[in-house]
Order: sequence, then structure tokens, then C-alpha cells
Amino acid sequence: MTHVIRLEAVTKRYDAPGPTALDQVGLTVGEREAVAVRGPSGSGKSTLLDLIAGPDRPTSGDVTVAGVRLGGLSKTGLAKFRRRHIGMIFQFFNLLADRRTA
Repeated sequence: MTHVIRLEAVTKRYDAPGPTALDQVGLTVGEREAVAVRGPSGSGKSTLLDLIAGPDRPTSGDVTVAGVRLGGLSKTGLAKFRRRHIGMIFQFFNLLADRRTA
């Protein structure tokens, strides 16, 4: 099976003395697999998705998506990668007030 998403020993810390958002996370998602990310507030769901989509980088470990190791890409490379491979729907999607229909 081909892995579409692969995280290897991924750790994310926002502040060195602060709590660890993710600690040594390993995850593989294959082609045609559906995955739900669930957990209480503050458990690292958004951090995990930000690492997979590329706007954030891990403190340590490797994130590979669609066969591309994201840690090896520049900011521009990440932007091009997201444009081609990633689609996101935000929880609060009505960011432009003048575009609302209600």
C-alpha cells in the first residue's frame, strides 16, 4: 500500500519550557483510507493538521505527504505544494464579512 501521509517520530513544541503539543507521533494514512481526527480541546488536533498541510513545521521528526518530505521544502516550495496537493476547509470560514449571504 502507498502511504499518502506519513509522520515519523513527530514532536512539536511551541515554547521550550511549555507543554509539548505533539510528542513522538507516528501515523500512516494509505491511499483510499479515510481518517477522522478527534479529541478534546488542546489535544493537538489542529497542530497535527497544520503539520500535515505544511503551514507549521515539527520541532523534530519527519512529515511526508504525497511522497514529498515537507521538511525539505522552502516557504515558497511549501506554498506551491499546498496549492497543488492540499485542500482545507476552516471551521470559521466566514473571514470576509462583505462576502456573507445572510
